[in-house]
Amino acid sequence: MKKIYFALLIQLAIFCASLFIACDDNEEGTAPLPYRKEQGLWGYFEGTVAEEDFKVENLKNKDQLVTSVINSFATSDTAIFIVSTRIQYKEKADIRVLLWGLDEQLRVRYISEYIDWGWDVKADCIRLTQEDGIVYVPRKEHPLRAEILDLEWDNLGMPIVEVQLDGFLYNENNSLDSIKVNARYGTR
Repeated sequence: MKKIYFALLIQLAIFCASLFIACDDNEEGTAPLPYRKEQGLWGYFEGTVAEEDFKVENLKNKDQLVTSVINSFATSDTAIFIVSTRIQYKEKADIRVLLWGLDEQLRVRYISEYIDWGWDVKADCIRLTQEDGIVYVPRKEHPLRAEILDLEWDNLGMPIVEVQLDGFLYNENNSLDSIKVNARYGTR
């Protein structure tokens, strides 16, 4: 009789161990959890691109879909922060936004150019690349509106931003082809 109880106890222990191994590291065990705003890999994108709704966010144990590189340099009296963000909103489509010179006072910006990426650009830039490789950029006569909704600084002095994008981007090879963007993203 003791052997039967012992065998049942071993089987129960194996079953419980297999449940713990099979479950993800989140509370529900169903899907990876998103990062919280105070965590270093936090990022999200939600809104409409070309009349299609999207919502993506960085999830634990998954590829990061919203990534940023932050650079800064000092002038004689201040530090200038530059945030370059890549948002992969579809498998092979992305939006790249460069905000040059974050400033508490300058919340609304009008992005009218796309210049090849680099820290020496000294301008806000945006570029959208579709799955078919077509590139869409703003036009000087119809700039895209970018409003910084929230600008915070973490304990290391690095920026945490949330930005609303609203406007049209134009096919760089066919100015009659445009895409409407009305979306919001956050990154750090």
